[in-house]
Amino acid sequence: MSMRQSQSLLLLFICLLTIHFTFGQKKQTKVARDVSNKISLARQINMDIRKQALKELTEFYPDTNKFVSNYYEFKQYRCEKELNMLLAKYDLTIDSVFYYYNHTVTQFEDEDEIAAKTTKMEAQILQKYGENFIDSLLRIADRQYVMSNSDKIYDYYDCDTVPIYAKSKYYRQSNKDYKEDFWSKVKYPKDYIFRAEQELYSYIEANFILDKKGQVSSIKTRPSFLNAFNTRFESYFRKKLIRFIKKSKWKPATSAGIIVNSYVRLVIHFN
Repeated sequence: MSMRQSQSLLLLFICLLTIHFTFGQKKQTKVARDVSNKISLARQINMDIRKQALKELTEFYPDTNKFVSNYYEFKQYRCEKELNMLLAKYDLTIDSVFYYYNHTVTQFEDEDEIAAKTTKMEAQILQKYGENFIDSLLRIADRQYVMSNSDKIYDYYDCDTVPIYAKSKYYRQSNKDYKEDFWSKVKYPKDYIFRAEQELYSYIEANFILDKKGQVSSIKTRPSFLNAFNTRFESYFRKKLIRFIKKSKWKPATSAGIIVNSYVRLVIHFN
């Protein structure tokens, strides 16, 4: 290869390398510009929310007799519909803007002004309706919700008192009593292999529905044996536990002071 040809190839390589880096820089610049535009748009959306929320909140309903409470937590309650109906009788509403203020917008420039106005409104509500007024309506609304949903099956976190074994007075005692009674009626199979001292427990779990009258239905069981040999006794323990649940008596749960249908879960550990 001649010197002139070598120089030409080197020049071509340099040109291609220059084009590659120029294109890469342009691509990086475009990506950076797109990201910047997205950030600016997000900031503008957030600012629009802040401005609208501040506008609605600071208007403060000056020309009406309507009271507006900023108890934004009400939006998390199951009885929101019933509560709003009760509040409407007193020309009282819950301010949804305060919900945005606490959950969507991180900070207002005029927080002190907002706090002063909401405090003033709460003082007016207290003066007109008395202390614990809204709390008392909330209790009424919650009972109305439960009565309107009489067929609902409640989870334990929706209950005032959870379902328990009938002979027991308390939940912790119930856990102890039903296990003792189960093992007083059920014997281990002859070939069952018991756990060693340091091994984890095997168990069988049961889930069922307990209705308002104390009747049991929809029993489902799930055994878990750490020793594979003992899995041959699954059917035996399933039948024993289902029979025990059906033969036993259980106290229904209550919600808002009303007896309700509920889900029940219990666990029996194996030695």
